[in-house]
Amino acid sequence: MLFGVIDIGSTSVRLMMTDGEKVEKRVNTTRLAENMDEMNTLQPVSIERTAQAVAEYYFVAMQNGAEDVYAYATEAVRSAKNKYRFVDRVRELCGLEIDILDKKTEAEIGFLGASTKGRCCVIDMGGASTEISVGDGENILYSKSLPYGIVRLSAIEREKIEMTPFINDCLMGYGEIPPFDNVIAIGGTISTMAAMKNQLEKYDPNVVNGSVLTLSDIENMYDKISKMTMEERRHVKGLPEKRADIIAPGILMYSLILKYLGADKLTVSEGDGAEGYLIKLGVLPHGFRAIYQKII
Repeated sequence: MLFGVIDIGSTSVRLMMTDGEKVEKRVNTTRLAENMDEMNTLQPVSIERTAQAVAEYYFVAMQNGAEDVYAYATEAVRSAKNKYRFVDRVRELCGLEIDILDKKTEAEIGFLGASTKGRCCVIDMGGASTEISVGDGENILYSKSLPYGIVRLSAIEREKIEMTPFINDCLMGYGEIPPFDNVIAIGGTISTMAAMKNQLEKYDPNVVNGSVLTLSDIENMYDKISKMTMEERRHVKGLPEKRADIIAPGILMYSLILKYLGADKLTVSEGDGAEGYLIKLGVLPHGFRAIYQKII
């Protein structure tokens, strides 16, 4: 039996298809949160291109024989004043109903999809928010979401604001984080960083999954990428062209988060909120670990 899950994020729309063992994922960088104004309004062009991507993935899953297709949305839709324009447009295109997750549930599914043995600290950086959760097995002991992800940070960077003090000030919002044994990171930003570290000309989830990035790796990566022109970034192996203009503040934030946590490294997980969503629904078992076929 095949299931499909569509994750509607602030930066990308992602489709996961799984038969309960093997997993295939597809990604389309649509930037739903692009140019959101101070009133948190989704722009018409962002709504349309993202809704079209969701509908396309819905039909891909159905054509591949999916029994059920689920869709959920995170911070960009959650915080938008005109969220139902987007929700209604998706329903109009393909009939799919979107589950708009609250902050707690978003953090929970990310943790469920990524956590391993021991007490884990899971970082999930999206386009409009970043969640940090700490837990042991199925029990989440701490969870906090801040409304700063790679798209929002990129918009702030374009305003010529000094990013290091700005991000450090934001991180104080996490407060005191409980002790943990290891740090796991999920999402498109950290997966891209792992691909860059491994200089992947073609994305390989089996290389990215389990990749370890040290604080030194991340600081060196930021130092190099922040000095590059957009043209130079387009030639960096592992860095998709659609992420070239927004990747730098995400790399910086990861380095500063590790310092805030007092950690010197993190492990990248391909297992994330999509798997966690199905675990929460009871479709996949707790502790599910996939065989990744491909991610395109």
